[in-house]
Amino acid sequence: MTSLLESIQDFLLHLGEINRSPRTRTAYERGLQRFLKELTSAGLPPEADLAALTANHLRKYSRSLFRDGLSPRSRSAMLSAVRSWLRYLARAGEPVPSPDLVDMPKVSKEPPDLDERLPETVDLPPPPRRFEDAEILALRDRAVLHTLYSTQLRVSELCSLNCDQIDYERGLAVVVGKGRKTRTVFFGPDALMAIREYLAARGDNYRPLFLRHDRARREPDPARDPRGDSLRITIGGVERLVRRAAAARGILATPHSYRHYGATAMVRAGMDLRTVQETLGHSSVATTQIYTHVNPKRLQQDWRRYHPAAQPKQTDAPSQADRKADV
Repeated sequence: MTSLLESIQDFLLHLGEINRSPRTRTAYERGLQRFLKELTSAGLPPEADLAALTANHLRKYSRSLFRDGLSPRSRSAMLSAVRSWLRYLARAGEPVPSPDLVDMPKVSKEPPDLDERLPETVDLPPPPRRFEDAEILALRDRAVLHTLYSTQLRVSELCSLNCDQIDYERGLAVVVGKGRKTRTVFFGPDALMAIREYLAARGDNYRPLFLRHDRARREPDPARDPRGDSLRITIGGVERLVRRAAAARGILATPHSYRHYGATAMVRAGMDLRTVQETLGHSSVATTQIYTHVNPKRLQQDWRRYHPAAQPKQTDAPSQADRKADV
């Protein structure tokens, strides 16, 4: 007899064996833990036999996510974890409901509405900090923002960057991204200069390109961590940095906003869709195609600008007001 909890633990170990990224494993674990919690409230504890799971449990879980007010994208992420787990079990011959019974919500295929002021965030002066590392933090934040804006890196990819990956002569780096896909990303001159200034101020030989510089930081043990990987900047740290920079301009943004902004700009400028796909590291060009959609607000502006029906009507006949004025 295999319990629900045991089967989930086996699945998460399997993800590690097939080299799924830590971020994917964490997302799947979070989704499956929530699923277990919902099953427990429905009278099916984690220790229950896997064979007791029914299609009705799947439907109830999907409805609970909707009732809790999760967005379609968040619900999709949670349900993807359950569906992948069921596929793994079905391949192993376990008596589980079909993965196709997991009803996935429709997720908008349009890119988010981006604020055109986003590029202004990269050179904002940092907020005042009254402690030892204030200056180096300002240099790091500027280098991080310029890198996000220039490269369209995912936040996890940015956090994983190492100093020796940057080719300053050619202005590029080779990164390993989602799905272990390797691609080349490119740095503009402002980004390279910001990185150089930051590294010069650091003056260390640590491997990570971007470090944490907070008061709680401890120097790594040379015997256990000679390359300083324990000091690597975190995803949460980058997210807070971006929110702070965006708020200073009165806008909302996440690290992913720079990725969307760059992709949209490249498509609008006429870059080939396959090239944009390669630049972003998308597995399928279908994912990249969302950037070919025109933002509704921009569509309305262009319609008013170009469509003849939106133009003021021209007439040679005098208006009623003009006739009254003549009298």
